[in-house]
Amino acid sequence: MRHTKPGDVLFLAPPQGDFVLPEHPRPLLMLTAGSGITPVMSMIRTLVPHRPDSDVVLVHTARTPADAIFREELAELADQFPNLRVIHWFTGERGRLDFTSAAGLDGLCPDWRQRAAYACGPESFLDDAEALWEAESAAAVAQPAASLTIERFSTKLAGGAGHDGGLVTFEASDREVDADGDTPLLDVGEDAGVLMPSGCRMGICHSCLIPLRAGQVRDLRTDEIHGEPGQLIQTCVSAAAGPVNLDL
Repeated sequence: MRHTKPGDVLFLAPPQGDFVLPEHPRPLLMLTAGSGITPVMSMIRTLVPHRPDSDVVLVHTARTPADAIFREELAELADQFPNLRVIHWFTGERGRLDFTSAAGLDGLCPDWRQRAAYACGPESFLDDAEALWEAESAAAVAQPAASLTIERFSTKLAGGAGHDGGLVTFEASDREVDADGDTPLLDVGEDAGVLMPSGCRMGICHSCLIPLRAGQVRDLRTDEIHGEPGQLIQTCVSAAAGPVNLDL
């Protein structure tokens, strides 16, 4: 909030999703990669200092030590609270963490099957973890299957409906571009050399909001066509649905 200024548009929403700590205390395993550590870090800050009976193992992968987000804070927490164990896996030195078999996790956290697991990171990282847990669940006969909760930071965009697309006019930049109905307006503008505000690029953070001067756009997540003059649109998940004029 230190960089907000008069006129900025802020969006507030209640907490959503099921990526939350279990209702009853139990040993936890956190698997994160890159910026996927962000929601898990919030859990660790909430749980570890305030629950001496908590038992958390965090396995975080990053390309190099310099790329490991919260590395210093995690080191301090692990040093201060014995109920937190932090394991860093640097892919630049060791390659990707292998989820194709249980052997990799067995070496890092031998009791991982008895822990409630949470995973957050890139799609391939999550897909591999999910496949491992599914394989373990299929093999679990005499004991309950290990649990895995996943948080995905991705948006699957709908394909264009042939009639979509049109001439996109960037008013302030004095540029016009023919756009198809599949390409987000954010990409259209950037490809044309227009300075486009952006953030998550998946319709979550609202950093890409800009006013619509004229025309209509299609929401690539829902296929809904909408647009009124002056309406703020998310360019990262909106495509042209006919001629569009943008206030950029």
